Amino acid sequence: SFSVININARSLCPKATEFSCLASSYSPHVICVTETWLHDGILDSEFSPPNYSVVRNDRSSRGGGVALFFKAGLNYSVLSNLPNTESLWCKVRLAKFSLVIGAVYRTPGSSLQVIEDVYDYIQKYNLADSKLVLVGDFNAPDINWETLVAGSRERAICDALVDMTASFDLDQIVKTHTRDNSILDLVFLSHGVTQLGYDCEVIEGISDHKAVLATLNFHINDVSPEIVTVLDFNRADDASIIDELSFCFDYFYAISADSDVNTLLNYFNSLVDKCINNFVPILKKKKNPAQPWITRDVLQLMRRVKRKRSLRQNATPADEALFENLKTTLKEKTLAAKTKYFNITLSEFMTSNPAKFWRSILPKSDEFQSFIIEGESVNEPAVIANCFNDYFRSVFSHDNGDISQFTFNRTCPALSDVEISTPGILNLLLKMNCKKSPGPDGIPNSFLRRYSLWTSKYLSVIFKKSIITATIPRVWKSAKIIPLFKSGNKQGVANFRPISLTSSSCKLLEHIVHKHISEYLEANSILCPQQHGFRRGYSTSTQLLEFTHDIAFSLDKRKQLDAIFIDYSKAFDKVPHSKLLQKLQTIIKNESLIDWIADYLKDRSQFVSYNNVYSSNVLVSSGVPQGSVLGPLLFLLYINDVVNHLPVKIRLYADDCVLYNEINSVQDQNILNNSFSQFLSWSKKWQMEINFDKTVFMSFTNKKMPSVFSYGIGNVILRQVYEYKYLGILFTPSLKWDSHISFICSRALQKLGYVKRTLKSSTKEVKITAYKTLIRPILEYGCVVWDPHFKGDIRLLDRIQTKAIRFICNRYDRKFSPTSSMLDVGLEYLASRRKVERLKVLHKIANNNSKYHIASPILETPPKTYGSGGERDSGASGGLG
Repeated sequence: SFSVININARSLCPKATEFSCLASSYSPHVICVTETWLHDGILDSEFSPPNYSVVRNDRSSRGGGVALFFKAGLNYSVLSNLPNTESLWCKVRLAKFSLVIGAVYRTPGSSLQVIEDVYDYIQKYNLADSKLVLVGDFNAPDINWETLVAGSRERAICDALVDMTASFDLDQIVKTHTRDNSILDLVFLSHGVTQLGYDCEVIEGISDHKAVLATLNFHINDVSPEIVTVLDFNRADDASIIDELSFCFDYFYAISADSDVNTLLNYFNSLVDKCINNFVPILKKKKNPAQPWITRDVLQLMRRVKRKRSLRQNATPADEALFENLKTTLKEKTLAAKTKYFNITLSEFMTSNPAKFWRSILPKSDEFQSFIIEGESVNEPAVIANCFNDYFRSVFSHDNGDISQFTFNRTCPALSDVEISTPGILNLLLKMNCKKSPGPDGIPNSFLRRYSLWTSKYLSVIFKKSIITATIPRVWKSAKIIPLFKSGNKQGVANFRPISLTSSSCKLLEHIVHKHISEYLEANSILCPQQHGFRRGYSTSTQLLEFTHDIAFSLDKRKQLDAIFIDYSKAFDKVPHSKLLQKLQTIIKNESLIDWIADYLKDRSQFVSYNNVYSSNVLVSSGVPQGSVLGPLLFLLYINDVVNHLPVKIRLYADDCVLYNEINSVQDQNILNNSFSQFLSWSKKWQMEINFDKTVFMSFTNKKMPSVFSYGIGNVILRQVYEYKYLGILFTPSLKWDSHISFICSRALQKLGYVKRTLKSSTKEVKITAYKTLIRPILEYGCVVWDPHFKGDIRLLDRIQTKAIRFICNRYDRKFSPTSSMLDVGLEYLASRRKVERLKVLHKIANNNSKYHIASPILETPPKTYGSGGERDSGASGGLG
């Protein structure tokens, strides 16, 4: 049978444990929850029962909200063009037919329009002609559902519901009161469902409403639990593996002289597979989505409840009483197990098993079950995987064939050849993270590291052959893509970015090549100093400080500074290989290494993995491999010359770019606009695409009458903005930080809410660690740049720590002083911490021990200019931040 529970929660998150026990006790296929009281700061993982996925429609204001939970294995999709109500509509695809499930919440006292919208939606899409289950809290208490007669209270609403029932031939099957003496939580079934048979029962809920359990009499196959296989290296036959590796090495080394790199790698991979298959036990276990505090006793009790539930059709009153007692016991033991876990076990994990500790407190990413593809909601993994692959492939560019002139006006020695040593590879293997997933070749990091004394010897031979012959093995050219959500609509594939998993062995060789090239670039100062991305000693902080310093210096002189923030579209994916190689040949002057990089880029392929289902393979026609070690460095070299011959300042962090100029006259604005035009010409020449929708400009000034200018080119006029988030910092024209501080305080408060909900029964030590790890970094990122001096901004930041201290000490009374208790819990004043960070940076600058290029203006600030006719200063000037 197919079962549906309809329940009013009146705030679901605080009752997550009771809700999970209810789901475990009855194991329904679908759960409709009204009055969820959720918002976008609450993650699905905070309240979803194990083995269920959720679809939400949260209210933007306080209260309300609807959610539908689907049991694992159900094939469902969310219907589009929903009515303008608090509702959700989904289609569940079963073996022989589809079932439409609608969930509605109607607020007490709301207008007739809610029912009319539901009526119109059912009529427009002929939902009553299909198999329809409509559930929810309609707050229409004055209807006799036996006689379909409406009473006097909210007569128009009641009449509309009765009319809808008759018009679409629906049966409302709840006949027992669900709250006080009223039937508020309703279940409507279409004729196509009722003729198959049904049962309805009012059961205990989790609020002042009873819950409704509707059982529909048609068969559905339960999905078997997913089986996960894990290699148990702790029980591996290490001696036999080492014997096998040592015995085969002499033959491997002997054939290496006359074999190509593909043959050598295939031999090594086959040998690893043989060792794993013969000497490493495999653990097969059910994928356990249960919460970490569920103990063996609780699991056994769950099974008892499940057995009793399956026998309820022929149950005696005594059996029913036993079932109710078991449910109560399950709830009590689950709550006790959860309290013990957060009070005792989690504290022990801090020292005994840090990985488990962090898994418990870090926010879990939401799972995505369905996507909108060509206007339809789809949840078949194979279709979704191929759709992702098609989208990721669509951003690739094709070389236009134009031969662009590239000159490198530096006299540098040629880059020496890459040297491969077995000790060097061994050192890299010993640093390898064994918890990372293997690449497409399936060779686990645990094997490479555990037997590194021998795997380093094999890889040394393979790496040397690869470098000498300038050939990358075919296996290493394949990438497994994992879609990672960025922002926006979670059902749109365009809002995900690709994360590439490549062979771990290949990454080791990339590390060696990367280090070799990087040392050459730094020794010869080849990378432009304006580039702060993916470079040792540089960071977003160094970039932000230099940029902010230039703005502050202009504002101190009562000047205006205009900045154009340029957004590249899929920059890493669009780099044409031939043009990249052309630049590399001119810069590094090592033909054998250039040939190796050319083969590294050539004939690459990728496939998408979604829910362990793989898409087809597609060729990668452009771009530097994302998720690789070498890709970011190749990208820096490709865009390195964009800074050449620009008469204005430019700052780069990988592909994030800003052009700016101090404005003394319209001529300065024309210079900036011409520089932007020059930047666009460079981008067009080298096939880099600008996203004009996200490319904007801002005028930094405190003048009442700033100099106005329309930046752009041709028919494209850039949009002027008055707030812009650059590298995580919110800039405004006056360079005041109140907007940024409000923004980060809001984020920190949201994260503090998560920590409070998750760790409310934990010890002080756990709470302090969570605060220092999850919340305080939000309040301090980039603080060297924006450290406030206004008391209101300082108080806003301190208020977050004050709330955290109250939570840590579990003291919310007026007599408690968070400030007095701050040192007792091992915390410091945020202002003091910010001051220390600024002094550290200043010390580095003063002692030339940093990558900051602003030492001179900071240490020797020229006098301020208060007139408007001061002479232009081409250097960066101003104070620290």
